[in-house]
Amino acid sequence: MEKRTSQIWKVHTERIGALEAFKSEYDMEAFLMNNPLILGYRSEAASLAQPILMKQQLGTKAKEGAGRLDICGLFPKGETYELLIFELKNGEIDIAAVNQLSEYIDGWHDEKGAKQKIKQQVKEMGLQEIVEDDLERAIENPIGVLVGTNFLAEAISKANANKLKGIRLARFRAEEKGEYYVIIEDQIGDVISTGRFQWSWQDLVAENLIEETDSLIIETKGNMLRGQPDRDTLTWVKKKILLDEDSRKRILDAADSFKQNAGELERRWLPKTLDSIRHGKPIYITNATGLSYLAFGGPTKSYWVPLYWWVHEKSGKKLEEMVNLLMSRKGRKQNQPG
Repeated sequence: MEKRTSQIWKVHTERIGALEAFKSEYDMEAFLMNNPLILGYRSEAASLAQPILMKQQLGTKAKEGAGRLDICGLFPKGETYELLIFELKNGEIDIAAVNQLSEYIDGWHDEKGAKQKIKQQVKEMGLQEIVEDDLERAIENPIGVLVGTNFLAEAISKANANKLKGIRLARFRAEEKGEYYVIIEDQIGDVISTGRFQWSWQDLVAENLIEETDSLIIETKGNMLRGQPDRDTLTWVKKKILLDEDSRKRILDAADSFKQNAGELERRWLPKTLDSIRHGKPIYITNATGLSYLAFGGPTKSYWVPLYWWVHEKSGKKLEEMVNLLMSRKGRKQNQPG
């Protein structure tokens, strides 16, 4: 018979500290600029989790004339990007704060200088896996995010009506040990990406949706590229594909012609990607999608949406269908009683 152990607990109430605002909006701004990863965004093409670009105090237009954006950030989101414009208030978010950010978002549509600065800086960074269409779409459709210690009920209501989002940012200092923490949580909508669904090749393998040796294909006008999920990048941080010998030959044979027609952004990732192909190394599946477009004229110019175009050869299902099925299964498991 299993021996049972009785446990005795001493329980008491003790104040350990309290939430407090930052010293100033400047302190909030400096904290977010120095610690952008607390928002949980991650770039597949990066070895570390990071936003694509963050700028502070960017001049822009407003209803009453010129204004300044506290923080403007370009973040990866799934297979594309989103531009977030942050309005910081050290304390309560009230109607005035909502109105201010709403004016900035409205004025952004006629903005030229700030948009051009962001586009130019992204190009100069030589980022992998980004094309001008995706960048243009993100920059033209920014998402406003209010950041404060507390949110008034009427401000939340109006922010929702104006399609703004919000996060709560506050400090916590323990009284006994002097420990210092920062509290951050979604207050309006879904901003913080930590906990959002992320998938990996290994997830698809574990759910028996694919096998590691299965092939994925993308086809344009009879020209097919075929590859297998890279075994060394089965985590969700990176998704690479190892093209088969025939596909590598097709790309390298066409390289001289399509390199001349490649745009500025393509030329930034092409050399490294082609070098990997020559040496039989895996490449990002988004770059493989871009190579299909450059070499064969399709099926898409949007390199950041490979899920719709790559097909699981064995089942004939699009990768998008398989990932959606994976999401559904994981959702059901999370909702099951423990």
